Amino acid sequence: LADYLKKIFSIVPPDSIRPMKLIIDAGNGMAKVTIPEVLKNLPVTVEYLYLEPDGNFPNHEANPLKVETLKDLQKKVVATGADFGFALDGDADRIGLVDEKGAVVDASFVGALVGLEVLRSHPKARMLYDVRSSMIVSEVWRAQGAMVEMCKVGHANVKKALKEIGGAYASELSLHLYYHDMFDVESTDLSLLYVLQMLSRENKPLSKLVAPLQKYFHSGEINFAIKNKTETMARIEKKYKDEAQEISNLDGLWMKFGWGWASVRLSNTEPVVRLNLEAADAQTMREKIKEFSDLIKQ
Repeated sequence: LADYLKKIFSIVPPDSIRPMKLIIDAGNGMAKVTIPEVLKNLPVTVEYLYLEPDGNFPNHEANPLKVETLKDLQKKVVATGADFGFALDGDADRIGLVDEKGAVVDASFVGALVGLEVLRSHPKARMLYDVRSSMIVSEVWRAQGAMVEMCKVGHANVKKALKEIGGAYASELSLHLYYHDMFDVESTDLSLLYVLQMLSRENKPLSKLVAPLQKYFHSGEINFAIKNKTETMARIEKKYKDEAQEISNLDGLWMKFGWGWASVRLSNTEPVVRLNLEAADAQTMREKIKEFSDLIKQ
């Protein structure tokens, strides 16, 4: 533990963090092992929800990607006037973030903001984001001088790609965040330190830092149980091959259009086809969800 703390504090020094209040929902998972030990070294006030590990998960599923699991955290942040809320999944390798108003921070925005912190100490670094993430991620990183590439979904794929390109950081829409400084794997402790450092330096509430990222309209992941997945993918590619400005087969089909982008991929773990898309306005997003859904279900 002493070596571990020394390592993460060499990346984000304790003196870069000012006093603030935070709520942590450990989800009765593994977060108790390291998070309290990290925070003991910082000038922060912390309240914990469900810190005791319990494999029955008596309070809620430990999955910050499901917004409904963050309700207790949202309420507690607002009730206590905390600066933010931080949630962890069962094995404590994914995070969720709630701003000071109790709003859940979109997964792409979490990845984008933490990536900007990484870039401060790794200027012009190579960075990865998965094919489902918002286009705002690559936009803000490129604006800060990063070399940005898209990667396949799934932690085995992301870790491999990060090593291969010598990248500094990777953000996945599942709320796994990967750091070269931590041997190309996730570190929720480091993610928490980066959030604390960012809020300390910027001296603005989290909602104000998130606001400029709210530029596009993302569908979220929509799943379809489909028997003939190969035929479905071929039908989609045929329909859009001339209309798309760019097509990538890196992970299923990723297509760029004048209105935004769409990703259609086969699940690695279930007999389903997964759709993600993003547009510049809400109406186009809704229209395109219907268009793609109808085509997938044909």
